[in-house]
Amino acid sequence: MSLLKTHQTLQELFPQ
Repeated sequence: MSLLKTHQTLQELFPQ
């Protein structure tokens, strides 16, 4: 589990 992976997931869930 990495911060980059988390960041990508957040962008998937909450695209701006």
